[in-house]
Amino acid sequence: MAGSKRGVADLPRVKAKSSLGNGNGDRRTRVSPRPSPAPLIHELSTCATEADIVQVLFYGLQPLFKYDVVLLHVLEREGWYHSQPVDSGVLQNMRRRPLVSSAFAQHYSAPRATVVTLDPERMEQGTGPGAGRFAKFAIFVPVKHQGRVIGAVIYQSYRNRRVAPEEIDFLEEVHKRLGVQLANASLNELTRNQARRLEALNSIGRAIAASLDVASILSALRTTLSELLPVDELKMVSLLPDRTDRARLLHVRSDSVPTSRLIATRAAQLGPARQVISSGESVIYHEPESQLWVPTKEGGSVRGALGITSKQTYAYEESTAAFLELVADEVTLALGNARSFEAIQEQRRRLELVNSIGRRLASSLDRWSIMRTLREELAAFLDFDGFILASITKSQEGPVAEGYQYVAGVEEVVPPVALAVTGPSREAYESGRPVLVRNSPWASSFERGGLERERWTVGHGAAVFVSGPPGEQPHVSRSFVWVPVVSGDSITAMLSLQSYHEDAFSDWHVQLLQDLAPHVTLALANAEHFAQAQTERARLERLHVLELGVARASDERQLAEAIFDAAGRYIEASHMLLAYLDVAGNVVGFTGERDAPTGYLGPAALADAPFFRRLIEMGGTVAEA
Repeated sequence: MAGSKRGVADLPRVKAKSSLGNGNGDRRTRVSPRPSPAPLIHELSTCATEADIVQVLFYGLQPLFKYDVVLLHVLEREGWYHSQPVDSGVLQNMRRRPLVSSAFAQHYSAPRATVVTLDPERMEQGTGPGAGRFAKFAIFVPVKHQGRVIGAVIYQSYRNRRVAPEEIDFLEEVHKRLGVQLANASLNELTRNQARRLEALNSIGRAIAASLDVASILSALRTTLSELLPVDELKMVSLLPDRTDRARLLHVRSDSVPTSRLIATRAAQLGPARQVISSGESVIYHEPESQLWVPTKEGGSVRGALGITSKQTYAYEESTAAFLELVADEVTLALGNARSFEAIQEQRRRLELVNSIGRRLASSLDRWSIMRTLREELAAFLDFDGFILASITKSQEGPVAEGYQYVAGVEEVVPPVALAVTGPSREAYESGRPVLVRNSPWASSFERGGLERERWTVGHGAAVFVSGPPGEQPHVSRSFVWVPVVSGDSITAMLSLQSYHEDAFSDWHVQLLQDLAPHVTLALANAEHFAQAQTERARLERLHVLELGVARASDERQLAEAIFDAAGRYIEASHMLLAYLDVAGNVVGFTGERDAPTGYLGPAALADAPFFRRLIEMGGTVAEA
């Protein structure tokens, strides 16, 4: 059926009177004058938008043919279309769908004016004044431009009636000139959309440019995008530079603050983001909810994905993806600025902390004080479970670490341990570079094997010293960092932060300890020099006391007592002996015991004093343990 040759017998019918009688009983058929499409065509020529066209069609045709719904279809690329309906005189929202999902898709294969009997099960329910009602019939009339179908108008009625050939002719006459108007309106829409896109892009750029952290940027982005698009959630996935199995997921909802967490890259909820990151192309999902994901790039390479979600189906299209890709570039730039600002702030915070600790370390004159100062200052800004300052000494078996540690509120000295049996600390010592362990592979093995307190547990390529209150379950550090302390060309000490939790430390903590290492080197050197000065001062004081005691001595006994008092207290000896040869060649002398009177020794033959005889024979100091 086509054109004016359509048979009325093939069309839906309703009962209607075909003639009217006059008052004199004369039954003559009244023929209404055929309406002209010219006024409607002229009115359509003034339309600038698709919404204008569909409204003019409705109000121009409704008095003539009593249409309840006028539905405008506009074909797009890649098998999509968008529709603009007027329901009972009320303009409805535009919808975009794949053409195959339309109840009128089959009519585009042979486009011509066609009366369609509608199947309620295939019809999409509207939300206008006619919601809940179904059209009884529809007239599908294609719209052509330059010989190509660019859309169609579907005229629908909630009442069943016969469609006369004259009605089809009228609609076809209108549609002969409708193609140019619809093409111009679509071009106007495209131009306006491009202008709106640039304006929206500038608005988004201004909104996020004022934000100096990631959470603020994403919050501002979601708020601004929500004014332009249906956005219920915004997500951003960022790959980590040092871990390939984890990614950072930032999530922003309309009714909550932004959240950030690390998530496995294989997680199911990262499926769309993984596809975008691997392909470098945007992805759109229309059901059961609308999702749009676009790649975020840094330096030409994909480093993450930006996604928006809406509960509405078919909320996004290719033009939305193109727009969001431009937004992603703006977001990448803003995030780069935010990271730079964050790095500057972290550097400022780190340097302030280092300077504060450095000033306090300058007044620390022993290792305990140095360790306590470091621990107290770091604990005021950082969260950790243990802190270690280990001094490194050389031995015949290799380097040995002897440390001061703070664990569970207790400061204690850790017994010496050879670095050869340790793991990460040995690596830091041998390489001269810091070692950061985010998730210790040894913790579970040590805990399963059992741990003894107050002693080193060696095995599994590492060594663990367990301390803390006896009633508590022993714990092994899950994450830690070791930083060597260099003095000159050699490593003299090691710094370590320990935590019972995974991923407790980052490169920022490593850099902090590296910045502190020179201050620790200087503090340890000062402490050593101070200890040497104190030792020398004590030695000189004892020598002065000895000189005074010797000067006052009037006999050998008083001389021995003066020596015992001065030297014994200096070297902290509990027993002392002063022996010499008398004029007869015998060994005589005095014995001294702390807090006891001086005793007398001898006389004894030299042969009966083997230790004294060996001292004379060697002519030097004899020391035995």
